[in-house]
Amino acid sequence: MSSPSPRNPRSGKRQSRQLWLTVHLWLGLSAGLLFALIGLTGSALVFYPEIDEWLNPHIVVADDCQPQSLDVIYQSLLAAHPERSSGWRLEMPSAQQSALTARYMKPAETAGETFAPLLVSINPCTLEQTPRFWGQTLMTWIYQLHFELLVDLPGRLIVAVVGVLALISTLSGLYLWWPSHWRKWPQALRWRPSGHPVRNNLQLHNLAALYSLPVVLGLIVTGVILAQPGWFQPATGALLPSRPTPDLTAALAQTSPSTETETPRQPPISLEQVLTITRQTLPGGDIRWLYLPADPAGVVMVRVYMDQFSQGEASYRFANNKLWIDRRSGEVIAQRRVADARAGDLFWQWLHPLHNGEVFGLLGRMLVFVSGLVPALLCWTGWVRWRQKRRARLQ
Repeated sequence: MSSPSPRNPRSGKRQSRQLWLTVHLWLGLSAGLLFALIGLTGSALVFYPEIDEWLNPHIVVADDCQPQSLDVIYQSLLAAHPERSSGWRLEMPSAQQSALTARYMKPAETAGETFAPLLVSINPCTLEQTPRFWGQTLMTWIYQLHFELLVDLPGRLIVAVVGVLALISTLSGLYLWWPSHWRKWPQALRWRPSGHPVRNNLQLHNLAALYSLPVVLGLIVTGVILAQPGWFQPATGALLPSRPTPDLTAALAQTSPSTETETPRQPPISLEQVLTITRQTLPGGDIRWLYLPADPAGVVMVRVYMDQFSQGEASYRFANNKLWIDRRSGEVIAQRRVADARAGDLFWQWLHPLHNGEVFGLLGRMLVFVSGLVPALLCWTGWVRWRQKRRARLQ
C-alpha cells in the first residue's frame, strides 16, 4: 500500500489565495457599494459646519456684529417657542461670523425618532431666528444617511456590519497584494508607467488602497464603534479604568439649606453669571455649550474647551471639560477635566475627533476627507478589474 504523497506547500498557498480572492471579490461587489456611500457622505461631513453656513448664508453674522447678552438671546428664544420652555442646549458661536445654535432634543414634531432635534440658529446681534429640524436640511440629511442610512436604529446596525465586512475586505486585499519576496517591494510600492489599461487599473486599485490604508482602517474601526458602542462598552469598561459619573444628587444635598434654616427661594442666577463662574473656574477656556435643565433653577452643565496640547483635549466643538453649576447658589457642584481623565474616558472622548480628523487639525480633516473618497475609487476599479477578468474568461 503506497503512502500518501506529501502536501505541496505551493498548492496550499494557491488554494488560500484563491479563497481570499473570492472573499475579497464578493465583499467588494456587495458591501463595497454601501461602503463607498458611507465614505462619500463621511467626506462631506468633515466640513459639515462650514458647508452648512455656505449653503445657508442667512445664518452668517455680520462682521460688525455687537452681540447681546446671553440672557437676552435666551429670552428671545423662549418667546419664540413658548411651548418649549426648558431643556435647551446652547452651542456658543465658534467664530465671530457664526450664529448661536440652540437645540431642543425631543420636539413633539419628530417624536418616535431616536435623534431628530429642533435646531434654531440665532443671530446674537439682531436676535433673528432660523428654526430647522434635524434631517430636513442637506447636511443633517447627509449625516443621517452616513450614520444610519436614513432608517434609524436598524441603519446603525447595517452601518456597523458593513464596517466589519469592509475591514475583512481591506485586510484580505492587503494579503492578496503582499509581495512574495522582499526584492519585489520596490516595484510594488510605486507606480510603473504602462500603456495597458488592465495594468493601470490594477495599479490604481492597489496603490490607492495601500497608501490610504492607515487612515481608512482607523475610520472603519472608529466608525463601527460609534455606530454600535454597546458592542464594545463591556470590554472597555472591564479593561480601561474610567472616572465615575458625578453624583449630582449628593452634591446638591450638600449645598442645599436645611429645612430649619431655609430662606425664601431666590431667583436663579443669570446665564451671564454662569459664564462668569465658568471663566473663573477654568480660566483661559473657550465655553462651547450650555445644557440647560428642565427646572430653570436647576443645574446647568457647561462644556469648555481648554488648550489641546497642554490639556489633552481632542475636540473643540464637543469639548470634554465639564462643569455642573447650581443656578440656585451659583456653586460649582461637580466638574470633570480632561487633564484628570483616565484611559476609559479618553478612549470614548477621542473616538469622534479621530473619526472626523479634528484631533489633528486641518491636516487631519483633509486626510479624512480624501480617505473618504477612496472606497468609491476602490469599488469602481475593483468592478472594472472583475469585468476585465470576466471578459477574458469568455473570450
